[in-house]
Amino acid sequence: MKNLFNNIWTGIVLGLFCSCTEEITLDIPVGKERLVVDGGIELDAATNETRVEIKLSTTTAYFDEAANPALSIDRVIILDESDQEYLLTETSSGVYLSTDLIAQIEERYRLVVEWNGERYEAESTLLAVPELQSIHQISQEATFFDDAGIKLAIDFQDPSEVQNFYHFEQYRNDTLLLTPSGGNQFQLVVKDEFFNGEFIESYVPGDEFSFLPDDIGRIKMRSLDEKAFKFYKLFYEKSVDEPSFIVGETPPVAIKGNVINRDEPENYGLGYFLATQVSTGSTKITTIE
Repeated sequence: MKNLFNNIWTGIVLGLFCSCTEEITLDIPVGKERLVVDGGIELDAATNETRVEIKLSTTTAYFDEAANPALSIDRVIILDESDQEYLLTETSSGVYLSTDLIAQIEERYRLVVEWNGERYEAESTLLAVPELQSIHQISQEATFFDDAGIKLAIDFQDPSEVQNFYHFEQYRNDTLLLTPSGGNQFQLVVKDEFFNGEFIESYVPGDEFSFLPDDIGRIKMRSLDEKAFKFYKLFYEKSVDEPSFIVGETPPVAIKGNVINRDEPENYGLGYFLATQVSTGSTKITTIE
């Protein structure tokens, strides 16, 4: 998007200089520098192993082509509901890890970051995710929106006791498959409003992607709490018309996540701190006769 707007502004400036001899200076305002949080707590449903990773950075000027600068600070902590404190260690520039935290289902976790003399916090509740009972390939005919080809599909049992929210990631040979598509907000982020307690068979999270024989297909199914569901829904909706948009970067439209500033509320952070359980399945694509 930055390239797109740079081209637009270049055209404007050239037009101005071609139509008159007076020198004109464009004073483009620079937005407020904000904290950006990316990452959280991930509990593997199969192995019960916990992975904690937080990436911190700051925003740049809108027309700056460089990536967000990594942020190195002395103290990044996560607290559980009993206020047990886990200190994260910076292992590379702006990347913080913990090996002490053992994640628990239905536990609410709070990230605390102190930067520029202000205290930032973000909360997320780790909910259970169903087991992926099957991941398999299906042959799909061409539709108005998608080409024919081999697609990845999954089976799982949705729990009936509570409302559930899910986020899906699809990979081909370890490469995340994602394009700016209006369908993302409906296929990749879903709630069980219309299938609560049902067995879901041959659900295709991303039917715009096809696979070839010998490809390794993988799907991750993540649990979300309701606040995270609403964030990711909006996250994908706003990325539809952005051909340069990549997951992990700050969206071109600043979407407010769950990072709040306790001292100066208007200086809220961007990004999202997520506590989630993940169920993963993979399969090797074979030739369909």
